[in-house]
Amino acid sequence: MSSGLESTMDSHIKNKNFIPALYDITSDSIEKIFKNYSPKYVFHLAAKAGVSQSVSLPVYYDNVNVNGTVRMLEFSRKYGVKRFIFS
Repeated sequence: MSSGLESTMDSHIKNKNFIPALYDITSDSIEKIFKNYSPKYVFHLAAKAGVSQSVSLPVYYDNVNVNGTVRMLEFSRKYGVKRFIFS
């Protein structure tokens, strides 16, 4: 986990409605979050960055950044998420 993400999570962790979830968005286990918590809002911050690495591993980057995001969007729709925030 990057220090930026850690500090962001630390500022929200005291809120009883904040559920920090570190999952692989390409894994089937990601649906557990939606089933177990029925979130109203999803802040999608999972992605792979880096141009040179994406050129070296295009299939991997596509799977995480495109397919993973589509899965998050599909589960958000399926489980009635009110707002999906992507960054």
